[in-house]
Amino acid sequence: MQTGAHRSYSQQAFEKYYARTYSGHVVMRIGSIAVVAVLLLFLKVIGAGIALGWIAAFALSEIFAMAWWRTVVPRLPEAGPEQILAFRNQLIAITSLLSATGAGPVLLAQPTSSAGVAAMMIVSAGVLMTIAAQHTLTRGMFFWTAPVPAAALLYSISRLQSGFEAWVLVALGLCFLVNARGLQVANADSYAEVISGQHSAEQANQAKSAFLATVSHEIRTPLNGVLGMAQAMAREPMSVDQADRLKVLQQSGATLLILLNDLLDMAKIEAGKIQLEPLDFDPETLARDACRAFAGIAEEKGLGLHFEKQGQAALYHGDPTRVRQILYNLIGNAVKFTDRGQVMIRLACGAEGLELVVEDTGIGFSEQARTSLFEKFGQADATTTRRFGGSGLGLPISRELANLMGGDIAVESRIGKGSTFRVILPLPPATNSVGVMEPPITSTTEELAAIANEPLSILVAEDNPTNQLVLRSLLGCAAFTVEVVEDGRLAVEAWRKGAFDLILMDINMPIMDGVSAARAIRAQEQADGRARTPIIALTANAMDHQKHDYLTAGLDAHVSKPIEVTALFSAITDVLAAVTGDPPETVGAFLVSSSEPDLVDASL
Repeated sequence: MQTGAHRSYSQQAFEKYYARTYSGHVVMRIGSIAVVAVLLLFLKVIGAGIALGWIAAFALSEIFAMAWWRTVVPRLPEAGPEQILAFRNQLIAITSLLSATGAGPVLLAQPTSSAGVAAMMIVSAGVLMTIAAQHTLTRGMFFWTAPVPAAALLYSISRLQSGFEAWVLVALGLCFLVNARGLQVANADSYAEVISGQHSAEQANQAKSAFLATVSHEIRTPLNGVLGMAQAMAREPMSVDQADRLKVLQQSGATLLILLNDLLDMAKIEAGKIQLEPLDFDPETLARDACRAFAGIAEEKGLGLHFEKQGQAALYHGDPTRVRQILYNLIGNAVKFTDRGQVMIRLACGAEGLELVVEDTGIGFSEQARTSLFEKFGQADATTTRRFGGSGLGLPISRELANLMGGDIAVESRIGKGSTFRVILPLPPATNSVGVMEPPITSTTEELAAIANEPLSILVAEDNPTNQLVLRSLLGCAAFTVEVVEDGRLAVEAWRKGAFDLILMDINMPIMDGVSAARAIRAQEQADGRARTPIIALTANAMDHQKHDYLTAGLDAHVSKPIEVTALFSAITDVLAAVTGDPPETVGAFLVSSSEPDLVDASL
């Protein structure tokens, strides 16, 4: 079931109403009616048949309510507003049934004493006040649930006296009904205000998430120019000073990119749109690769960076990208906050899942600071940000991702002694004996000409001049011939006139956007019987549901901006392999040479 702010507030109100009114004390309610029925039987107000029928009818109504709820619960996560409205109306009908079986038998009573009449009044008044106090799903619900207990109350009052006194008591009973209605309306309005306030808070939160996503998109475009050209420059000969300056440029850009990715991930989590992409993977290979990514920084700081594995080697089924993200955050923090000593990474593989432990000998933190450690934008104290930098999003995101996988992150720390982060991930073992997580690729773009025998013809649809220059630079080798157009309409026209091996399609373009252009190309291919041309989306829209929409529209892959050349060439490899039917290693990996600087900065 959906949880927290990710559920609609109409659904939350529906669930809270049922939990408050029906979910508990079922036995107590049935027992109370049974006691009342026996009491009225003892007072000779009702007969044995009515008493037994009363208890049975009320019990069956309660059982029906519980059975109905159990059928509704599995359908709530996917229920839309219309379905929630239908469930609400069904619950109002069930409430009417319960109120009728709770007070209705009073109308069949024939009291012979004032004690019997008083008992009748207590029963009907109790049911009526329960409706007024608790049955507040809607303001109009009272008119559906109150008639039977109200009639029972007035009937009981009318049996107390005759003549003028009876009319006085009836008037008092009507006043009682008006007050009960007023109580019900007040409760309903108060409840609606709470729900409205929660809804307003959720709208504000959604607006914030949308703002973060928009800012992330807008910053990615110029950042693509910075990091893209830095990658292109890294291939060219340069002096030592120039190489050092380029390294600073790359590290600064990478720092900004990591911050943007963290903000985007947090926006996804808060919007409930983050999705896991499970596949079979080798956790040992993943963990060792994560350690290698931070080995250079650890060596520069004089730290020992060690890996240890416990248990038998095994494959697991989960999202390796998110597991890697958790490890990168934890190892990066451990290296960042450790000035001397070592960082130890332990992997334990078991039948119930994985346990990842990152232990360091760093600065540690107090028990008081631990309470805010997993809060968004939180740090151990104010000086931490000034000394070490960082946004304070890595740990909250890591815990959210672990929770999405059914696990959690625990931490132990002492000031000056270091910290230990323990990640429990209850991932199931893989069904296949061989993992499908992508292997490391070492080929270079220069190998492409020899593999493909002739340069690949690539059509680039990109409206931003900076991004056009970046792509020309990254693809500027003998393996590619590149044609660039400024919008989707021109891309469709160029594709109709020429034969291209591949199309790199920006999404947000004037005149015709990338999704519309891809759909037009796919429709024309189907109409003309033309061979499918692979299309890769290049965009700063990096949320999971956006990627899904692009693939549904007919694009074959997605590469986020800022474009990392290894990710771009890997996507090219995959889509060409899918078209030719050859394995990726036959088509060629198209990755940059090992001399290109790594954009992962372990100090982040």
